[in-house]
Amino acid sequence: MNLTAQSRGADRVLPLRRWICVATVVSCLPYLLLKIAWIFGWTIGVDDAEFADTMRVANIATAGMELTAILIAVGLVAPWGK
Repeated sequence: MNLTAQSRGADRVLPLRRWICVATVVSCLPYLLLKIAWIFGWTIGVDDAEFADTMRVANIATAGMELTAILIAVGLVAPWGK
């Protein structure tokens, strides 16, 4: 097997990796957007008006985790992540 055949084999993996990356980002976005809304004081899906104030730090932390997950997923398929 020559080098050209090996590089073609490696290219076949990229569409699957891209699909997984897109699926990861799309699945993280609703949760991230909800956390951002709560951080800014919206009470979407919450009956308690004080929720935004009491849980702000936790929402910032978990929003940061979501952003980290998105960054890792993109980094696994982007040229700068290699």
